[in-house]
Amino acid sequence: MPIVSRSLLALFFPSMLMVTPAFAAPPPPRIDVIAYSADLGEEGLAEAYVTLAAYSGAFERAAPGTDRSKVRACAASNSEACIRAILTARGGAAVIIVVQEAGVGIQKWTCFGSGGTPVDAAKQTATINLQVAFFGERQAKFQQSLFATACIMSAAAESGW
Repeated sequence: MPIVSRSLLALFFPSMLMVTPAFAAPPPPRIDVIAYSADLGEEGLAEAYVTLAAYSGAFERAAPGTDRSKVRACAASNSEACIRAILTARGGAAVIIVVQEAGVGIQKWTCFGSGGTPVDAAKQTATINLQVAFFGERQAKFQQSLFATACIMSAAAESGW
């Protein structure tokens, strides 16, 4: 069997020498996420943690398209139907997180999507220990990130994607 040089193969079969790109994971879904709390300090902490959680790569925060003043009006009246109506009108993947203080440095999140009912009600409620989430050991921080991301992704799944 004759020995064929690499340059001769390149001349007739250039595709044989090309490097095949590795398969990449699909890009994370873009989700408009808004955290709301009657306490602006708690709201700011939740917004900061949502931004940090997005860096996990599970989702990408989309530019806000949801009117925060409408969210405030709904949440003040404690109307889940009103919150879901805002999300349905907005369209696309959007989540509203209603945040309540549950102790010093601890928040209870209820994540709402545009569907009529939760996809997984257990996952759409999360207790986030912000002290651990921001400053804890790696494994504990990861666990808090899982709780937050599961809440957000489960609520976003209500939109049907």
